[in-house]
Amino acid sequence: MTENHIQIYNQYRSLVWSMILKFGIKGQDQEDIFMESWRAIFSAFDSFDGRAKLSTWVSRFTLYMFMDYILGRRLIPLDEIVLSRVIYCYSSLSTSSLS
Repeated sequence: MTENHIQIYNQYRSLVWSMILKFGIKGQDQEDIFMESWRAIFSAFDSFDGRAKLSTWVSRFTLYMFMDYILGRRLIPLDEIVLSRVIYCYSSLSTSSLS
């Protein structure tokens, strides 16, 4: 892990964690999604081209990891409550002024 990775992690870890909490995931699954999100973010970091804010880019990876975790592993049924949380989190990314 580079110094740049550490800075990004320190700056955005609360954003990633708060998104996971909004998704309504509990216990070990929270930590798994958190770690998988950061693994994916750091693995793809060289592809970040600056067209979007870094916070938006990090948020998208977190959202994708959540969707992969739910849909791919069928941890919980995708009912209306879960879908509304995903839609809310996605729409808040579009309207937020995070940097």
